[in-house]
Amino acid sequence: MLLRTNEGKTSSAVRCRRAPATLYLADMTIQEIQRLREAQPFEPFRILVADGRSYDVLHPEPVSQTGSGRLISIGKQDHFVTLDLLLVTGVERPLPRRNGRPRRR
Repeated sequence: MLLRTNEGKTSSAVRCRRAPATLYLADMTIQEIQRLREAQPFEPFRILVADGRSYDVLHPEPVSQTGSGRLISIGKQDHFVTLDLLLVTGVERPLPRRNGRPRRR
């Protein structure tokens, strides 16, 4: 599957068979993160990184970016995480339910 970005570039994407809502982009852009963060109504999402870790974004407020847009930070309860967009491999949404129960809001 090919996706066209805002700049007119083409990036390849692979859909994960296990979780159909997971989209892995070869070139994750700050525009994609901004689009998810500014969506109305906001829908929580998970950022996946190259080393296998993931970071849940439950509210739009704790996500920020540098002026260049290459680095993003995600605020947590007692710390924050800074990620280089080159290491972001995908975004997953909606967040999977835990133990089959609906997410608490």
